[in-house]
Amino acid sequence: MALKTEGGKKKPLKQSKTEKFETEEDIEFKRRQAEEKKKLQQMSKNLRSKK
Repeated sequence: MALKTEGGKKKPLKQSKTEKFETEEDIEFKRRQAEEKKKLQQMSKNLRSKK
């Protein structure tokens, strides 16, 4: 009777969580991305309701 010590896919080691330093530009970029996404969702919603 042999014991298997290695089985399946090996998992990567977990990275320690580090605080991300975000500049004002990064925050502004993310805000603009969110606004664009909302606009696109609203436009697609309007198009679906017109049909």
